[in-house]
This record gives sequence, structure tokens and C-alpha cells, in this order.
Amino acid sequence: GGVNYIIVRVDNDVDRSLIPSQKADFVLYGGLTRDVYLRIRPSAYIASVLFDTPVVSRPSAQIIATVQIDGRTRRTHSYRLGVGVLDPDGKTISHKQFTVEAGDGTAGFKFEMPEISTPHLWSPATPGLYTLQVTLLDEEDTVAHQTSETFGLRWFGFADDGAFMLNGERLLLRGTHRHEEHAGYGAAMPDALHVRDMEMIKELGANFVR
Repeated sequence: GGVNYIIVRVDNDVDRSLIPSQKADFVLYGGLTRDVYLRIRPSAYIASVLFDTPVVSRPSAQIIATVQIDGRTRRTHSYRLGVGVLDPDGKTISHKQFTVEAGDGTAGFKFEMPEISTPHLWSPATPGLYTLQVTLLDEEDTVAHQTSETFGLRWFGFADDGAFMLNGERLLLRGTHRHEEHAGYGAAMPDALHVRDMEMIKELGANFVR
């Protein structure tokens, strides 16, 4: 019970260790200009999920996941960690479970997931994303925490003549840049205006944004 207070202090003093400084050609605003979330965590939780795709081709793709668990318990506990991969349609295509030990502090675990055959390759025309879903189950087999990250499977490079190649095919890059500001809002733009900016950039025929 009782009342809790969250106090947030912001300032826009010049910090000359930051690059670019406020001498640049755009304004660095003070204050909170993005969404703020209050996240309630259990005593042991998934702090981060990183992944690597060392091999991606049309026949197959490899995924390596690294999961960090933060614990605030006085003794080490045994947990089951479930790691699953969902395809762009939301269908589970692989799932593995591991037993891990976590206690007071942080612990990192690396897992190699089953190979994905004939993956859906990401491109501007087909921007389908896979999902890596991680679930932490406690000693009572109850879900203690769950999180997920999305990612695209693709490879890229440059041909000898300088052409940009995506998934083994030439892609002509047509792009622009964008400053995240709007009259009346500054940098504190609502999501609807971010979406509208991207819609207008796509209407221009661009396929990348700086």
C-alpha cells in the first residue's frame, strides 16, 4: 500500500563532451522527447536478448542467441530457459529448452538454434521479420519472465563495379534523410507523425532512410 512517487529531472545544459554539440545545424532539445516505460521485473529476469546470423543464404540460415539473465536473489536458483523462433507468419518453426543457473548478479548464456531451411529473406519489397522469443521458467515451472526480439534474415555486400547487392541481387538504393522534428512539437513528435513521415518517404519512391 501507500503512495509512491517517481521524480524525473531533465536539463539541457551544454555538454561539450557530446557530439554533435549545440553549435550544429539543428537543435538539441531538453526534456523527455520519447515514450517512457515503468517496467516491473521479477527477482530474476531476462535483461537482454542478442542474436547473430553468421550464415544466411537462400538454402539455409543459422541463428545464435545470447541471453543475459539478471538475478537479485541471495542463492542460486535453477531455471528453464525456452528459446523459440517464429517465422514472419507467427508460426513456431523451432524451440529449444535449456537448464540454467542464476542468482545474485548477471549471467550470460549462448545457444545455437536449429538451422532454418529456405528462409524468408528480408528486403524492402518483402520486409518480413522473424521473432526470437525467450521464456524464463522458475523451479515451480511457472513463467517468471518472457521477452522477444524481431529480426530479418538477409545478406548484403558490394559487387566489384560498386553496385550494392542484397541477397545476391543488385538493389538500386534510392533514399533521403530525415530530421525527427515537426512544427509545434520539436523532437517530441507523436507516433502518428513518425508514421506519416515514413509514408511520404515511401510515396517518393525511396527504399532507404538515413
